[in-house]
Amino acid sequence: MSETNPVSINMDLLQSLFPNGWNDKHGDAAKFKSGDAEYRCYQPKSEKDSDTGWHYHLSQDHIRDMAQDDHVRMKVIFDTKTAELQKVEYEYLKGKDKLGDTAIDLISKVATTAIDLTLDVITEGLAIEFTPEMRKVIGKATEAVASGFNKLAGLIVRLSDDGGRINMMAVANHDLNKLLCAVFLAASKTPAKLSPKVRFDEQLFLSNMGHKSWDEKDGHAIKYDLKSAGGDDYRTWRWDASCYPQGMGMYLSTKLDHVRDNKIDDHMVVMLGFDPAGRLFQAQAAVQIEGVKSSDPIVTDVIRQNKEHTLDLAKLVEKAVADKLDKHYDSDNTGRHELPAVLAKNINAMKNCVKPF
Repeated sequence: MSETNPVSINMDLLQSLFPNGWNDKHGDAAKFKSGDAEYRCYQPKSEKDSDTGWHYHLSQDHIRDMAQDDHVRMKVIFDTKTAELQKVEYEYLKGKDKLGDTAIDLISKVATTAIDLTLDVITEGLAIEFTPEMRKVIGKATEAVASGFNKLAGLIVRLSDDGGRINMMAVANHDLNKLLCAVFLAASKTPAKLSPKVRFDEQLFLSNMGHKSWDEKDGHAIKYDLKSAGGDDYRTWRWDASCYPQGMGMYLSTKLDHVRDNKIDDHMVVMLGFDPAGRLFQAQAAVQIEGVKSSDPIVTDVIRQNKEHTLDLAKLVEKAVADKLDKHYDSDNTGRHELPAVLAKNINAMKNCVKPF
């Protein structure tokens, strides 16, 4: 009799979390659009090896049409008795060429300290009571997604592209978040549905940005300028979202373009975490300056709110990017000099748009 993985996945839920379900590769993958690029996430495969025992292999593609696809491969390792997430190993391939790999050990002292700090911020002042089990699940999910974004950023952000590559770091970790939702639901033996505690008010975000609709790029983006940027234009693509397990909060991400007319655009990706009350508690960003390769790419740390919720995360992200931009890149170009302000503008427009049901 063949062995089976003791950690199961609610595949009905996982399928429902992709816009069109398992619509590609003869039902083995989900193909979807984010920003101006297409991506593919394959159904997770259960595997066992001598190093890690049972784990799930999550394979994802950045579809590049006339060029070879890029790939993110994840090995997602759970405790087989409790279904708690223990480790995520990442591998990034540019076409067939492996550019690097990295891992997040979620039971290390460094990770558990970060998880405890995040949970203190998320749960402070909430009417919702977190069980010990839920604290572990939410804490590890937030740490895995946030750290995964930054670790992938270190591998990807130097690559020149139309922005689809840099956005892969957000897409891949949304997919990981979806997998964690489906594993937790299967382990909790609750009804096979996700009950989000918050929603994203897209219309309010558009209003905050001075728009009535997504009126650019066939309804997928908005375009605007900053008076201080010397007439340069910028573009925000529609936000991607994924809920934490049991709907206890939400991650939102988007790609931002610095539109450079006849030159290749610069790109930024911002990822924001919201708690079950709709409060912004975490922010991070990565910047891809076209034509500039550096040993110190512009990737912010994971910037977290304090327990009192008194920090201005938009300003902190703006400063973190501005410090690196001024240090490593020629910022005489006014449009590039304003990239930190564009990030702050979008974060400020977003922070009151996630609301409890």
